[in-house]
Amino acid sequence: MEKNILPEQYQAEIDALNSKIEKLENKIKESAFKDSKNPFGNPTEYLHYNKDYREIEPQLNTPFYKIPLEPEYHEKYNLKRIYNLTGLQVIFHIIASNLIMYILTMIIMIALRKINPEANYYFLSDYFKKTLSAPTNMITFLVCNTLFALLGLKITKTKPFELFKTRDLTIVKIICYCLIAFMIQHFTSIISSTISNIISQYGFNMYRHPDSSNFTSTSSSFVIMLYSLLIAPITEEFLYRGMILKNLSCSSQRCGIFISALIFGLMHGTIPQIILGFAIGIFLAHITIKHNSIIPAIIVHIFNNSLSYITNPLYNIKSKTGLFIANFIIALILMIGILAFLRFKLTNSLPHDTPHQSKRGFKLAIQSIAIIITIIYYIIVTVSKILR
Repeated sequence: MEKNILPEQYQAEIDALNSKIEKLENKIKESAFKDSKNPFGNPTEYLHYNKDYREIEPQLNTPFYKIPLEPEYHEKYNLKRIYNLTGLQVIFHIIASNLIMYILTMIIMIALRKINPEANYYFLSDYFKKTLSAPTNMITFLVCNTLFALLGLKITKTKPFELFKTRDLTIVKIICYCLIAFMIQHFTSIISSTISNIISQYGFNMYRHPDSSNFTSTSSSFVIMLYSLLIAPITEEFLYRGMILKNLSCSSQRCGIFISALIFGLMHGTIPQIILGFAIGIFLAHITIKHNSIIPAIIVHIFNNSLSYITNPLYNIKSKTGLFIANFIIALILMIGILAFLRFKLTNSLPHDTPHQSKRGFKLAIQSIAIIITIIYYIIVTVSKILR
């Protein structure tokens, strides 16, 4: 005996079937297109940091498109274009900063000669080095860091304000990051001292830094402190953890982290600073990607640069009791920094590459002429400083 079905029940069943069909269609659509922010299916990356990969590989818009293990010509071209243009920004930064510094120096020296026509050149040159070279240097790098960061961001069509969209950042985390930075600086200084002792046996001094004794006036000391504690942390993070990291992470966050840290370290020009810059650069890049913002890196950079102003008075204490207390405080902070670092590593591992990313990240980046030239230039500068 057939069961009579009311029109309302019949309509309800049709609606239910239509709903199931719609869900199935949506599933098919979702499976047809890869996640454009995670096209390689990497579970270790911070997806909120990634840009839309369709800008590099437009074929991701094709239903059921499968990314090949080896990038095809157009994808490889787009990736190497980004890497080379990023490297060119660094090269142009080097050229422009030296050129601007030279021009400003010439202009100031000419002005000094007109103001003091009777003064000899060596006196004016010494005056410039002690009083005016520090602000000239600060203005030069303020302009160049900002300018080439902005130009480089245009490569990936990244708006500058996107670098400040901070996620999940708390005061406690910032404090932990600063303590980790203190720990990194301490251990890299031990490594640097060990290497220095080995190099010094062959008559070389890796701590030599040209012109470091030139800035002797009070005004120069203030400018150096201003640059070190404010201008450098902001503009360098904008350049290195902003533009360079963002661009070099276009296919692999791991590639972006390590190459940006390498360039940042080499930029400092002395082996102790290179070791510290590379180590702290990895950490700063990691927290930048994690929080999708350069703000935590800027704060940690400011703290790291201020350590010499904080710890030097402690190390210069004359009394044994005061020195013991100072060393105890430093050791305690160091231990807390180690614990903070271990906790951070347990909960935040560095992104790893998938097989597809290994063919697009480091492999293509180290084949990019501009990146190679940048690295070789900084190595030559560092070696020349040691040999002088």
